[in-house]
Amino acid sequence: MSTNKRVSNDYNITSASGTGTVTLEAATVNVTGNLVVAGTTTTVNSTDTEIKDRLIELNSGQTGSGVTGNIAGITIDRGSSNPARLVYVESRDRWELDTGDGNLAVIGSSDVVNDTTPQLGGDLDVNGN
Repeated sequence: MSTNKRVSNDYNITSASGTGTVTLEAATVNVTGNLVVAGTTTTVNSTDTEIKDRLIELNSGQTGSGVTGNIAGITIDRGSSNPARLVYVESRDRWELDTGDGNLAVIGSSDVVNDTTPQLGGDLDVNGN
């Protein structure tokens, strides 16, 4: 049997102690309107997450110029292997990649374009022979 609760103002559900957990258990929970989550950690345990937005903002609410802590980015948990990271490094003003060895490497470089003496690893056949 379905039950509806209609209120004309704010409606709060709070644990009696103020420190407990409130659990919603259902096959589907629909939220109509904006969802605001306030806390230090938000955990989503789902197999697939679909996000319609074209841009995801990290480091939201940054004050002043630059990124506090010098880096912001995405970390990939790789199980028993070291995590991989895609990060923006503020002090170098560029994106860098850590493939799991803990070292950040530049993603792309203008040095390749500016190389006026490229070296080839084999014969170059410009005539298709």
